[in-house]
Amino acid sequence: MENEHDPYQELATAVIAQATRDWRKSPKERPSIEVFFASEWFITLCDIAIINPVVGREICKLGTKHFEKTKQTMKTNRMMKKAAAQKKAQKQTMKKAAAQKAAAQKAV
Repeated sequence: MENEHDPYQELATAVIAQATRDWRKSPKERPSIEVFFASEWFITLCDIAIINPVVGREICKLGTKHFEKTKQTMKTNRMMKKAAAQKKAQKQTMKKAAAQKAAAQKAV
């Protein structure tokens, strides 16, 4: 079974979550955190964490509980997409095997 643990994704998510906590708890630091939210680095981290940067900024401002809930929803969506892709690959394999079997029977 494939390992679903992606340390880079977890690190990116942790950095974004920490920025969220800092933004909520440190009003004096908000200007520098806003710069982070507007940076290419934030966009890169969102790409790694599989978060839309625009949505990510809003989530960060709403708070970590909302962020964690959204992160879990996104993980569930990724798992569902992966399962659908596996099911599709399995169907393709079965079709290919059936075609090979039919071809072998025709050759006989």
